[in-house]
Amino acid sequence: MSAFFDISAALDAQLNTMVGAPSVAWPNKEFTPVDGTLYVRPTVLMGTVERETVGATAKDWYSGIYQVDVFAPVGQGKKEGLEMADTIADRFKRGTELTYNGRTVRILGVTYNTAVSGDSFTQTPVTINFYSLTEER
Repeated sequence: MSAFFDISAALDAQLNTMVGAPSVAWPNKEFTPVDGTLYVRPTVLMGTVERETVGATAKDWYSGIYQVDVFAPVGQGKKEGLEMADTIADRFKRGTELTYNGRTVRILGVTYNTAVSGDSFTQTPVTINFYSLTEER
């Protein structure tokens, strides 16, 4: 089993099954944004690895960020982008447990950052903090 893949897949599945989900620019898959249409782009940022215990029952504590960037069309105000950020935050509430391939990922909390405008889209990063206990490496 791959800890990194399982963690990523658990988070992606939660986003992918969200009711009312917009188009998703998945990593390493071809995607062309449509002008005037909101979309999201998820990225897993793995953080530190710590040991929870020592010995035969030792576990590694993987913590990280699942960043979902919301891209809303420029010139239409901030409402659409922030509503999608709220929808994503509701989907990844603190305490939510996600499981993939027998591995559990727990959500620690969700925040969003200030939007940054480009030529055709405004990007609002949604930061989802998580952790997962895995077999010791």
